[in-house]
Amino acid sequence: MQKSKPFRSNPELDRILNDLSELLIPLQSQIQEKFTETTWPVTLIIGVPRSGTTLLLQILSSVGGFSYPTNLINRFAYLPYIGALIQRILFDPACDYQDQFEDLQSKVNFISNLGTSKGALATNEFQYFFRNFMPKQDDGFIEINNLSSVNVKGIISGFASIESVFSKPFICKGILLQNNLDFFASALPKTIFVAVDRDPLFNMQSLYFARKKYTDSIFHWWSLKPKEYPMIKNFTIYEQIAAQVFCLKKAINEGLKTLPDNRKIIFSYDEVCNSPEKIYECIIEKYNDLGYKFSWPSAKFPEFTPQKNIKITDSERIKFIRAYESMNDLLYS
Repeated sequence: MQKSKPFRSNPELDRILNDLSELLIPLQSQIQEKFTETTWPVTLIIGVPRSGTTLLLQILSSVGGFSYPTNLINRFAYLPYIGALIQRILFDPACDYQDQFEDLQSKVNFISNLGTSKGALATNEFQYFFRNFMPKQDDGFIEINNLSSVNVKGIISGFASIESVFSKPFICKGILLQNNLDFFASALPKTIFVAVDRDPLFNMQSLYFARKKYTDSIFHWWSLKPKEYPMIKNFTIYEQIAAQVFCLKKAINEGLKTLPDNRKIIFSYDEVCNSPEKIYECIIEKYNDLGYKFSWPSAKFPEFTPQKNIKITDSERIKFIRAYESMNDLLYS
């Protein structure tokens, strides 16, 4: 699969990061072993790709109450503690000396291109981090017999190390965990899951255009695969995308059912756009219910207009709707 030019890797960057990793990875076990548990619960945002999860992470990260994975920290995904320390000495005014780094400025923004943001302190999906601790997979479901090879301690240690640098609860996207949500919810007991749900038609439309944007073709799969992927990979384009939305929603909902109410929150894409303060307040309430106190900053939240424009043709819209409505019979009958 040939990616579109904006999404291709940077060979020079990859070379330098590889050199750095060879130097620093020997320190990983030594450094990370002291981080065994987070001080506060971790908040993980989940949802079907193109449902508003990136926007929610950007909004909540902008408040100032959370530590979160930045583009800078992601460069050190194999040793996030080092990345977090470097970020602080470069960008935190409290660590500056005689304004030596006053020209280095960055912040959370609300711009992203299929989940990829611009800016050193902008949010990052942190997928490289999670892949370090999971069996090699193709962005899909981890088979039951492979779950024992997930390095849960490594994941927790990474969360805790970032949290320790910034002294704030950690928040990030948990997209790579949601196909096995019951397992990760049990393995990561100090975790609150915030699920974003979007209208299936607009979710399918957005995935359709994401395929075109990422590979210049609608025929190449984009983003997370459900466990049913072997069954749906030979479907029509419309059935594939409908199945992606249908199956991932199903996996998320089934996983959420295993969680107590104080560890899960479900919001719609429209609420993310129109009422982000409600989500923030709900997360604070969950922390309080679990017995964890934190000095949460007050914040004014921006509002966004939900994207509800039909950009596909009537014929395409009907194909998507029919495909989605037929998924239960196609896959589970």
